[in-house]
Amino acid sequence: MIQAAEAYKAQVVSEAEGDASRFDQLLTEYQKAPEVTRNRLYLDAVQNVMAKSTKVMIDVEGGNNILYLPLDKIAQQSNDSSVRLNTLPRTNGNSNISEITDKVIEEIRRRNRN
Repeated sequence: MIQAAEAYKAQVVSEAEGDASRFDQLLTEYQKAPEVTRNRLYLDAVQNVMAKSTKVMIDVEGGNNILYLPLDKIAQQSNDSSVRLNTLPRTNGNSNISEITDKVIEEIRRRNRN
């Protein structure tokens, strides 16, 4: 039990030291370029959350509409040979949700510009 407790203590201390080191590195970068670092942290957090989601809701500027994108269904349809979507990538059963999301967002932006 003593060895297990010492191993746990070493693990917790190592994790804390690693977290502190990452924070120090992040602080250094933040001091060099605060806005860039802030944006990167935001994008990393959003990407982490979105990678685990199969549905996206987009608030459309200048309107009361919210666009709902069921990415899991879109990915499934893009793999179905009977469905032809020219704005979504064709895949071999290994749909990459982030690629599909990027394509959908590009298409939304393109349509809003017109």
